[in-house]
Formats: sequence, C-alpha cells, structure tokens
Amino acid sequence: MKTTPAPSLRRRLGYTLFSLAFISCGAVLGGSLYQLIAEVPNWSTNPAQELQAYQQFFRVSHAGYFFQALMPLTILSLGAATALLWNQGAAVRRLLLLVLAGLVLNEVFTLVYFMPRNLVLFVPSPNGVDAETVTTMAREWQMANYPRLAITVGIILGFLRTHRLLSAPTQPATETPAKTWSAAELRPELSH
Repeated sequence: MKTTPAPSLRRRLGYTLFSLAFISCGAVLGGSLYQLIAEVPNWSTNPAQELQAYQQFFRVSHAGYFFQALMPLTILSLGAATALLWNQGAAVRRLLLLVLAGLVLNEVFTLVYFMPRNLVLFVPSPNGVDAETVTTMAREWQMANYPRLAITVGIILGFLRTHRLLSAPTQPATETPAKTWSAAELRPELSH
C-alpha cells in the first residue's frame, strides 16, 4: 500500500494564505450584500436628506474602513499564496492569477469610481454639496455597485474552483510501460 506524502511546508503555508484570502473575500462579499440590502434602502429614496442622517450615525467609523482593511489583506494574502503555490500545476496557477486579477480589477474600480463618490456621499463636508449632485452621485453609486458585486461573486467562484483543484488528491505518477518496437516499425523497408 502506497502512502501519500505529507504536503510540504510551502504548500501548507500557501494553502493557509489562500484560505485567509478566501475568507476575507467572503467577508467583503457579505459586507457588500449587507450594504445593498440594509444600508442602501435607508438612504437611496431621498439621498440629499437621508445621507445627512447616515453621516451623523456613522461619524466615528463607516463601511469604508471595513473594506479598506479587508481588500489589501485579501490581495496580499492571495499574492503570497500564488507565489507559494506556483508549482501546483498550470491549472491552479491560471486560476490563482485570474482570481488575483479580478481582485485587483475590483479594487481599481473602487478607487477610481467609488472613492470620489464615497467622499461626497458618506463623509460630512464642511462646504456641503447641493442636493442634485448628491442625488446623481447616489444613483451612480447604486448602479455601479451591481457590477462590482457581480465581479466579487465571480471572484468567489474562482476561489471555489481553485480550492477544489488544491484539495483534489494528488495522483501518483504512473509509469507507462516502455513501448517495444518491432523490426517492421523500426525499419519499414524490411516488412515488404
């Protein structure tokens, strides 16, 4: 009976970092769903007035702190896991890079598109912003949140697929019997 060798320290560490990235990305998805289901309905019907109450309630901390802590952790953990698990095969490597690219794309989208709107919508401004601008930005924020959520779901599906590949038992290399060549195959002119 053959025994499967224990995973190397590199693989165990890589898998641990992969799991940390997976869990933190799941928390990001949960936070995004919470915002969409619980928070957005509370400020989206009349954003100019309702966001003032929202800002007053979240004056010490807001959702941005949650995401600003988890996204870098997710990206750094997955980046390190990708480096450590690089030798686990081409399929795993491709999926890790694809998931990492999705995370980076999501973060760039957030920084470029959402952050300017977040500063207007969720951070109290001493100068104030006119109601029409707030309403427009709130609508844009809401509509763009759906594609960002879809990207996050795609990333989670990529994590699940990668996890399945990483968890599959490794198949021992089987030896293929050496082909025996006949004289006719080696020297076809002799078979006539």
